[in-house]
Amino acid sequence: MSDTYEMLEARALLAEGKYEEALAELDAPYVSQRNAEWYFLRAEIEEKLERYYDCLKSLEYAVELDPKNKAYKQRLKEYRKKLKNAVKSSDKEENWKSKCSDNCCECWGELCCAGTCECICDGMSG
Repeated sequence: MSDTYEMLEARALLAEGKYEEALAELDAPYVSQRNAEWYFLRAEIEEKLERYYDCLKSLEYAVELDPKNKAYKQRLKEYRKKLKNAVKSSDKEENWKSKCSDNCCECWGELCCAGTCECICDGMSG
């Protein structure tokens, strides 16, 4: 599948470090193609913007829409592991708290953002 103009533009803005603009390009109201590639690109941008929960969700959607794509599945697995390691690290705990809007989690095995808590270990093996 080929990228749309908007996706190509978003990739260029991402490469230039213009993350907010890249996300705005993807989210433009006239963009109708929201396929697995779109969600995967969105995850890349959200990670750069330190929107960890949104990045995780976008990666999950990419895998859901294209479950045979090994690259998407591998990236999701790696990202979950990265989050799990980050929240376990006591020196990063305060950084994670600052990224969350509601500190309702009982343990840091859960990522708490956007007012909801979600275990980031779900579906992980090893």
